[in-house]
Parts: sequence; structure tokens; C-alpha cells
Amino acid sequence: MIWKVIIFLASAAASFFIPTPQELKDDFTGGQLLFASSNYIRAIEQYDKIINTSSNFLDEDSVKVTLFNGELTLGVVAAAYYQKANALKNLKMPDSAITIFRLVESKPYEAELRALSQFQIYDILYNLKRYDEAINDAYKLADSYPEHPKAQSALYDISWCFRELSHLDSSNYALLELLERYPETEYQSKALYQLGQNSFELKKYDDAISYWNVLNIRFKPDAFKDKDWENVQLKSVKERQIFEATSSRETDESDLELVAKSQVKIGDSYREKANYDSAMFNYRKVITNYSLLPVLVEATYIKMADYTRQHKSLEEGLDIYRKAIDDNFANKELQAKMQYKIADTYLKEKNYKRAAEEFEFYAKAYAEVANNINFTVEDALYTQATSLYSGEFYSQTIAVSDSFIYNYPQSEYIYDLEYISAVSSFVLKDYPETLRRFKIVADLKPDGEFYIPSLIYTARAEYELKNFRKSVEILTELDMLHSDTRFVDEINYYLIQAHYDLKNYDSIPSAFAKIRQVSPYFTPAIIKTTKSFILGKKIAEGEAFTKQLVEAANQMKDSVYFIPEAHFALADVMINKNSFDDAIKELTVVVDDSKTNELLKLQSIYLRGTLLGQVKKDKESIADLELVLNDPKFNERMKQFVPNARGRLATAYTKIGQTQKGINLMLDYIKNAADTLEKARYLVALTEVYYEMRDFKNTAKYGEQALDLNFDDDILYSRAGYLAGTSYNNLNNFDKAMAILTRSAARYPEINIDVFFNFAVNLYDNGYYKNAIPAFRKYVELYPESPNRKNSEFFIGYAFFKLGEWNDAYKEFKEFVKKFPEDNYAAEAQYNAAEALYNNGKFTEAIPEYELVYANFNKSDFAAAALYNVGWCNYQLKEIDKMIPPLQKLIKEFPKNTLVPEAQFTIGDYYYNKKEYTKALLEYKTFLDQFPDHYKSEEARSFIKELSQIDAFQEYQKAIAIFDKKNYKKAIEELSAIVAKYPDTEVSLACEANIASSYEQIGDRKKALELFKKIVEKHKDNPVAAGVVYFAQQHIEWIENETTASK
Repeated sequence: MIWKVIIFLASAAASFFIPTPQELKDDFTGGQLLFASSNYIRAIEQYDKIINTSSNFLDEDSVKVTLFNGELTLGVVAAAYYQKANALKNLKMPDSAITIFRLVESKPYEAELRALSQFQIYDILYNLKRYDEAINDAYKLADSYPEHPKAQSALYDISWCFRELSHLDSSNYALLELLERYPETEYQSKALYQLGQNSFELKKYDDAISYWNVLNIRFKPDAFKDKDWENVQLKSVKERQIFEATSSRETDESDLELVAKSQVKIGDSYREKANYDSAMFNYRKVITNYSLLPVLVEATYIKMADYTRQHKSLEEGLDIYRKAIDDNFANKELQAKMQYKIADTYLKEKNYKRAAEEFEFYAKAYAEVANNINFTVEDALYTQATSLYSGEFYSQTIAVSDSFIYNYPQSEYIYDLEYISAVSSFVLKDYPETLRRFKIVADLKPDGEFYIPSLIYTARAEYELKNFRKSVEILTELDMLHSDTRFVDEINYYLIQAHYDLKNYDSIPSAFAKIRQVSPYFTPAIIKTTKSFILGKKIAEGEAFTKQLVEAANQMKDSVYFIPEAHFALADVMINKNSFDDAIKELTVVVDDSKTNELLKLQSIYLRGTLLGQVKKDKESIADLELVLNDPKFNERMKQFVPNARGRLATAYTKIGQTQKGINLMLDYIKNAADTLEKARYLVALTEVYYEMRDFKNTAKYGEQALDLNFDDDILYSRAGYLAGTSYNNLNNFDKAMAILTRSAARYPEINIDVFFNFAVNLYDNGYYKNAIPAFRKYVELYPESPNRKNSEFFIGYAFFKLGEWNDAYKEFKEFVKKFPEDNYAAEAQYNAAEALYNNGKFTEAIPEYELVYANFNKSDFAAAALYNVGWCNYQLKEIDKMIPPLQKLIKEFPKNTLVPEAQFTIGDYYYNKKEYTKALLEYKTFLDQFPDHYKSEEARSFIKELSQIDAFQEYQKAIAIFDKKNYKKAIEELSAIVAKYPDTEVSLACEANIASSYEQIGDRKKALELFKKIVEKHKDNPVAAGVVYFAQQHIEWIENETTASK
């Protein structure tokens, strides 16, 4: 006992320098308290005080503490190290924790502590997903401490490391090693289950079945105590997916749970082996053996039904649920769940009618347990309504929804059901009811998810009721006031529709610009937007729009594809430009694009076929038209085009010399028509054929036959009327033509507004002026409010004008100006009234009418012409002097008008005829300076030359008189002025010669010689100047001879 004495003495001596055992224990206890309160940093400080204390006491086992609630007694330093590592682990400092745990494991501490430290090392590594390292350290634990319980955990966890690494074979090897080393291990059930699961995932189904069978044999259901069953039942209620979940390292599952799951998994394995009977046998064993686990039984019924549906049929699969209901009469909740599955299966299979019926049955049969299984009666009835809605049973949707709303006025589903019943009313085309119901939706929740959609539907309902303006108002307000970008595309798409029907064509492009190119509304909006340019007569803008569209489509083709639609739109513009060849090219792009949808492709081929006929490529036209006519989809989905296609085909045959074949085709179509409307279509198509052949007799015949049929198609009827009427007119039976057109207009007045007008215009354009007049008068009588009424009255005036019936023309044009003084054509009408008087020889009366044009329509193109004609009226009246002022006014006020050159030339003629040659010369020169390329420019040059000679000769005579008086210097001045003033005249030649002679006479022979030589050089090739050249050559010879002689 000497060591005790030494300790006592040493402690007495060092009591002021080192802690006592009690103090160390207190430090450790303090550290533990801090650890327990999660103050790990302070706890580590306490542990470090112990670890860093240098004392002989600490090398002994005298200072002991406990861990794990007293289960493990050990030295205080070892305990401090271990707990410090745990604190570092909790501080998320795993590598530092591992370092300390490795230190503990390496020291000669208690085996229990070292084993636990090794466990902590691989456990940290596992949680860090450093599985390879975890495997090595787990094996170290199993090999170094084989008797420790954690050795079994280590082998089990090694299997999970391999599993996480997807090394399932290695995982199984570790599990088998576990079972071999420790046959009675507590992990036996888990190991067997996981061996089966790994094998199942490796598709080694026989191995999986074998492992799970072993599990079932070793842990038979009847071996479990009642408490085990109760625990699993309670747990399964909390965790409904317990029997579906894959087992995991962290799952705390009992043997009973694993056995039960394994029995289900045996069935799953047979299913994967496509062994239906064995799968069902094992599933039924679950139902028989584990009836005390209703959640497991429920899950198994679902598996059985699902497999039966897949292997046999839907109804046989659902029979599993029905049998489950029959077999579990006492278990209402299970019955309710099975009934729910029946209904839900029908819903997922999109058999909405049966789904609705089954949900309704659920609500009636299982009301008392519906709340218990978290699918209430309200849920069932709501799903019944939405199923009917999804199945497009709209009348029943409304009935079920209304019943629900009445019976459950406080339900959270009211808003949804009000909405779908409103949409159902819209689809059923009960638009007044639609408006009523959507008002309820909007009023229920002004900030609800259906508020904006309800207003959009309201606008659509107003549209369908032809209240286009109201529709535009609603949609415009939505677009302006609501910033929810989800609906911008839809709002503007329907705005386009409403604007289109209101003929607000200018408003459509801005609405289209707001639709995103990725929107499902973008492509459908292209066609009407393009049409808006066409109908708004803005073809150039439409062409620019569609070309930009094509460019954008090419740029965005990888994200959104609308290239075919863009080219189709451009083709539409080209058709309306009459650029048929360009349209054909665009349609060919659509046809050749592999991504073009089938209907658009067919429509494009059809249109291309008709256009090919227009450009006289009849064989190609036949190929396209026969292609679409032989296509069932074209005949089914585009019935409206079929008669025209057949008519075009027949026409094409007539144009390639197969006339009778074409006509026989159409007669056959007429004979075999399915109904009156179809027969009418073919009759009108045949009428078109004869019309294009200019066989007006047959056109009239078949057109009248079509009109005599009892069918309702305004476009078709009016077309037949137009063709028959036009043909009768060409047959010189105008009265019959008018009778037919009037009959057509009486039946379909709205569409015939344009047809009747075009008929009258056609008469006018083809020179039937006498017939055009009563046709236009009848149009005005039938459509007094039509925008074309003004045009009709204008055409009447022109028809009289063309006929030379000047008095009537004057009367009509004056009446037009009186009725429509602000109209764009008023200026032209006033001008034509004046023209009628002029053409009738009433020049005096014409002058004030022309002056009215200038006075009232000064900005029009006709004002200048009126001034011009006032001048010519005065000419016709022989009041020549009055002719010039209006022409001068024309020149002054309208300097860029095309009549200015004529007026300027006429003024020159006026002075020429009055023999005022100087003024005439000035006016002709002004004309030539301003209009050198005018067709009268050569005539002006001739007059200028002529007039220049006259004036030049008069001035030449005066200069020669001075020359004759031998006043040579003065003569030189006058003659030089004439040359400068009239440079290209014959007189100027004489002046040049006499200038040189003057210098000769005053003795300046050098200058004279120079000028004579210049005359010779300048005019030697001009035959007109031959005499002057000869004169100059003589004088050159004389002067040179005299100069030589004097030397």
C-alpha cells in the first residue's frame, strides 16, 4: 500500500498546482452538461482541460467516470477524448472528429470504447457518402472486434455501402458473410429481406424469391405475438406506404413488417417473371395471412388489380376491387377504399362517364366512413362533376354541379363548380345562360383564379351573340387593366376575332403584336391578321407583315415552329395581289415542309391546284386537285372545298382538250350527290365550268337549276345568282338577269350587298352601260344604306357619260355633288358635270362649272384641269384673249401639274398666231427650258428657230445699214450682239462674215484673217454655210496675196 501513501504526500505537495480527482470529475460532469445543452464549443473546452492536465494521477485508473447512462465506466481522459470527438461530430467537423476517434481506438483503452470509436469513424464516413472509406473502417471493426455487437452492424452497413455504390453483388456478399459469421444475428430478418431486394433489383428473381421464402419460413406469421401485430398496425396507420417502401439502413422495421413485405415482394417477383398465377397466389397469401394488417391488404389488392389490368383487361382488374368489397363486408373503410380505386381507375383511364357513376356510388354507399379515409362525400361529388366535365358531358356537368351547389352552399368547391358549369353552358351554346353563370363566378372572387378567364368567356359569349362591340369593350378593358401575363395572348387572340367581325381591320395588327410567338394562340392568329390587311386593302403592308413573319419563323424555328403558317399567310397576300406565281411558290414551301400539319398541307395543295389552273398550268393543276380529292381527310374535314375542287378539276380537263370528260365528271357528281346542299354545290361548280368556257347558255341553265333547289347556303346561292345573272346579260336578256339577281338579293340580302354591286360594276366594266344604269339604280333601291350607294350613283353618271348622253350625265354628276359634297369623288363628279357640258358644246355653261371645281376643290387633281378647260372653252367661244389668264393661273398655282407643259405651249401658240413673235419666242423658250423632254419639245425648237430667224433678220438689216455707212466699228458691235443673241441662225453666219469684213475695211487685216479662218474651220462641214465659207476663203486668199505683194 505504499503507493497510496505516496499519492497522499504528493497530492498534499501539489494541491496548489494540479486538480484533484474530484475536480476532474466535476470538469467532466460540466462538459457533459454543456454537451447535453448542445453547447459543444464550451464542452470541448472542459474536455480539453482534462486532456491537457499533466498528472501522475491521470496515468492511473483511480479517476473513473461513466458514459451511456452508467453502462460504461472508464478513465476520465479516455471519456474526455471520446466525448470531444462526439462534440466535433455534432459541430459538423467530421474530419476532426474522425482524428480524435482514431486516437481513442489506437490507445489501450477499454475494448468497448475502442470498438465504439471505430463504429463512429465508419458511421461518419457513411453519412459523408465516403462509402469506400466507410467499407474499410467497417471491416476493421468487424475483424478487430468480432465479439462486439457493432461487428454485426458493421457487416450489415458494409452491405449498404456497396448498395449505395450500386455494387449489389458485393452488397449481397457482405450480407451472406454476416449470416455466416453470425447465424443468429439480430440482423437476420433484415439481411434476408435485403438479399431478396438486391436480387430483385439485379433481376435475379428466383434468388429473390428464395431469400424471401427463407425469411417467411424462419419467421412465420403465426409465430408473432399479438403485441407485434398491434405495433405494426399502429405504425402502418401512421405510415401508409410502409409496405411499399424499400427498406433502408436507417429504417426501423420489425421482423413482422419485413416478413409481410417479403410476401408481397414474392408476388412482385413472379409478376416480373410474367408468372401471373404464381404472383396472384402469393398476393392472396398476403390477404389470408395478414388480414390483421389492413393497410398491407389494401396495398396488395391494388397490386393484384393493377397486374390483372395489365395482364388481362381493365374490367378483370377492377373485378379484383369488386371482390375485395364483397369479401370484406364488415370492413367498411376497406370497401370504401376499393370503391374509390374503381372510380379513380376509370378516371385515369379517361372513362369519364363510368368514373362519374362510380364516384356517385361511393358518395351514396360509404358516406359514414368517407371522412375516415380522407375522401369525403363532397370530394366524391365534386370529382363526379369534374369527371363529367372532362368527359365533355356538359349537360350532366351542369346538373350535378347545380345539385352540389344547392346541397353544400359553404363548400370550398363551389367556386370551381360554378366555373365549370359556366364553361359547360358556353360549350352547349347557351350564351345567355353563359353570361349569367360567369357573372356569378366573377362576383364570387374578384381576385380569384377564374376571374380573368370568366371575363374572357363573357366576351366570347357576347361575340357568339353577335355583340361584337361589347366583346371588344370587355377584352380591351381586360388588356388595359389586368397585368396577368398568363392571359395576354388569349385576350388579344379573341380581340382579333371581334375586331375582324366589326371590320376594324386597322386594330388587328396591334393586338397580334401582343401575342407571344411561343403562345398556342400565335399561329391561329396569323390567318385573320393577314386577312385584316387584305380586307383593309393594305396589300403592301400585308406583304411586309407576312414577309417579316417568314423571317421571324426562320429565326425561331428551333424554339417554336410556324414556318408553314407564315408562308401560307404570304401566299394569301400574293393571291390577293394577283401574283399567282409567287403564291404558288409559297404554297409549295408549305407542301414540301415535313413539319406542316396534315390539314394545312391539304389546303395548300388544294389552293395550289386552283392557282395552277389560273396560270394555265392545267396538267399540274389536275395532279394537285386529284391528289386532294382522293384523300379521305380532305373530303371529310374540308367538305366546303370539295365541290370547288371538283369544279376546278373538271375545268382543267376542259382546258387540256378533254372537255367532255370534265363535264361528265361534274354531271356524275350532281347525280350522286348525298343531299340537296351537296347537289347545289356541284351544280354551282358546273356553272363555274361553263362560265369559264364562256358557254353562257349552259351557265344560265345550271345556275338556275341550283337556285331552284331548296338549300340554305348564302354564299353558294348568291354565287349561283351572280353567274346566272351575268350569263343572261351576256345572252342579251338583261331583264332575266336583273330578275335573278333581285331574287338572290331578296333571299340573302346581306351577302348580296357585294354580289349585286359587283354585278353592276361588271356590266359597266364590260361596256354594258345601258344595262349598268338600271342595275345600279336597283342596287340603290335595295341597299339605300350601303356604303356603295355613293359609288353606284357615281357609276350611273359615268355610264351616261360613256354613252354620250351628256344631259343625263350632267344631271347625275350634279346630283351626286349635291348629295355628297364632302365625298372623295365630289371633285371628280363636279369636273365630269363640266366635261359633259363641254362635250355637249355648251361652252358658256361649262365655264362656271369648271370654275366651281377650282373654287370648291382647289386641293384636288381636277382643279388644274378645270382651269385648263376654261381656257379651251374660251377658245371654242372664239374669245381667244380670255383663254390666256386661266392658263397662266394654272401654271402659277399648279407648277408640277402634268397640264402645265400643255398650257405653256398653248400660250406660245397664242402669241405666235397673233404675230407677236417676240412674246411667242419667249414663251416657247420658257417651255423648252422647263420641259426639254416633253413630246412637244421638237416642235418648240422648230418654232424657236423660225421666230429667231425673223427677229435676227430685222436686226441684221439695221446693222448692215450702219456697215453701208462705213461706220465699221459700230457695225462690229451690232453684228456681234446679233451673233450672241441668235447663235444658231443663218443670219448669225452672215454677221460673222461681215464682222471679219469690217475689220478688213478698217485695215486690221490680221484680225480679219483670223476671223475668216475661224469661219472656215467652224462651218466647213455645214452645207447651209457653204456661201459664207466660200466668201471667207476668197477674202483669206486676197488678204494673204496683198500681204505677200507688199513685202
